[in-house]
Amino acid sequence: MTRDLNLTTPTLLVVAHPDDECMFFTPTLLSFEKVEVICLTDGGYRGKEDGILRRGEMKRSCEEVFDVEGCHFASIPGVDDTPVSGEWSGKEDKVVELIESMVKKLGNGKKAVNIVTFDEGGVSGHCNHCDCSAILQSWFDELPEEEGGSESRGSFLSGVRVRLFQLRTVETYLKYSMHLGYPRLTLPYWVHGASCEFVLASKEGMTFARRGMEMHESQYVWYRRLFVLFSSYVCTNVLVERRQQGQNYHSNRGKSVAALVVIGAMLALNITGFGLYPNAAFILLTINRYFQWLGGELFRRNGV
Repeated sequence: MTRDLNLTTPTLLVVAHPDDECMFFTPTLLSFEKVEVICLTDGGYRGKEDGILRRGEMKRSCEEVFDVEGCHFASIPGVDDTPVSGEWSGKEDKVVELIESMVKKLGNGKKAVNIVTFDEGGVSGHCNHCDCSAILQSWFDELPEEEGGSESRGSFLSGVRVRLFQLRTVETYLKYSMHLGYPRLTLPYWVHGASCEFVLASKEGMTFARRGMEMHESQYVWYRRLFVLFSSYVCTNVLVERRQQGQNYHSNRGKSVAALVVIGAMLALNITGFGLYPNAAFILLTINRYFQWLGGELFRRNGV
């Protein structure tokens, strides 16, 4: 579901830590044709030697597994791997300078550049993930808006159109639903068009995520092995395009009845394709969540 999203446009993926690229953004790396990755920290929470080790691991993951165009590290003093919120305060301008230089480099001779990063929830809520989101949102909102009025997409930096996409943080029950969460993740697209949301899915996501994490040998402990096995993020990324104030992306597609048909078909495929699995409880919970969400959506659409 990538209508209005050009997968050949040069794309900059901005992450906080080494291993973020394969734990959370595998479908993104597999979908875009030309990607460069910038990591704002070296992951050296335990010290300088750990940071050097993790830089090498991420380089191998990006180059040997995902074949990205380039893997870069910010090396900004004070922008470190930390669990303490607010530690990056006052360094935002340095991050922005780096991002702008990367965008100009990627956009050299091109008309547009995509940027992909976390949303406000940061997938896991880690403060560094959330800081990535906050810094890029604030910067993007200050860029000159593209000509075209409320139907325009993106902003401009030195003559290059910039579009910012943020990885949607999903509910916990969807986060660990593997591919079974796909119907719920795509529901907004079917119900009301959600033309600012783009779904990137990969059948080989789990394989590539596992191979990428194997390169991050120092981090591939048991709970991250379980994450790769059960996480929906290794199979599906929902990217939400950032809108500047005044931009309004419409779609006339999507009726509630059509959405229910799609939901039913998806659930039927899940049930028959996996023989009910031991996932009957999950399927029942998913149905319940579908109708909770759909009820809220119908109320919203009717101004209730």
